[in-house]
Amino acid sequence: MQLQIIRSLGVFDCDYSIDISKYKLTTREKEAIFLFLSGLSSKDIAFTLSKITGRDISKSTIDSLFRDQLFVKFEVYNRDALFAKLI
Repeated sequence: MQLQIIRSLGVFDCDYSIDISKYKLTTREKEAIFLFLSGLSSKDIAFTLSKITGRDISKSTIDSLFRDQLFVKFEVYNRDALFAKLI
């Protein structure tokens, strides 16, 4: 969704040839990516998702989600590279 918003606004002059559907993202991964692209830190993502779900989600859980799931799926090694790949 965030990528579609960025594309429609024409905010970035980027190659949008990436097809995010091929990564088979979970709902939680999509939520984290949306919040990440919105500029939130792991702590802020954890807080936001905790409020949405009504369950306690820690910063370390979000860090693990990025490190163990998203970095692997997108074949990157840090958040800057993930950001670049997503936009």
